[in-house]
Amino acid sequence: MLEEFWHYLGVRTASREARLLGYAREMAALQVRHRRCRQAWRPHIQATQQALLSAAQLLGDTGGAALIIGGGSAHDLPIAELLQHFDQLVLLDIAFTYPSRRLAKYWSNRVFCHPHDATGIVDWLAQHRQIPPAALVRNPIAPELAVKPRWVASVNCLTQLPLLPLDWLANPASSVGAESDSAQVSGQTALGRVGQLPDTIAFASAGLVGKYLRRATTIGSFRPGLDACPPILAG
Repeated sequence: MLEEFWHYLGVRTASREARLLGYAREMAALQVRHRRCRQAWRPHIQATQQALLSAAQLLGDTGGAALIIGGGSAHDLPIAELLQHFDQLVLLDIAFTYPSRRLAKYWSNRVFCHPHDATGIVDWLAQHRQIPPAALVRNPIAPELAVKPRWVASVNCLTQLPLLPLDWLANPASSVGAESDSAQVSGQTALGRVGQLPDTIAFASAGLVGKYLRRATTIGSFRPGLDACPPILAG
């Protein structure tokens, strides 16, 4: 408990609403689980890093900027190796740990932490606690980046995006108890959307990927809701 609380103090979220929905708590818990399960997670982390590097090598030339969606913990990111392919790395996530921010400080002007809600619904959910409008889900706000990435990767992100929003809807406060019946419908709706998405798009972050890429190459295959590692998008 003390270890998790210590990590919690070091987490920075994209908004107060993100912390309210539990993103700081979950990021802190992930830090603790990573230490406890280091051996068990090693094959998955190595596979993720290898997939990223293989996708980066497909570009042929080096330079430019890379955007990594889901880089808040950086446990599964080969930062030093990726910097051999790109001039700059932009890590985008709704919450960042202290070690991730320390990496950005160590590689000053080359690695950047960009807090952003890829789903586009967290702030809305914090205020309304009900199923968000379809237009909001389908058109997430794209981040305002200082650089235009030539390569985008969604890293272990897709299967995680619905979890905390669904938990928030499934456990309403007493003041909104009348909405509890809609929680199950919300879960079915959100998970249904995940299952209907193309393999190369990460849930509501589709708008982010589409904004920066005109073409994409998928490394490997991915089954939404079943696999642990989403595909790599390289353009």
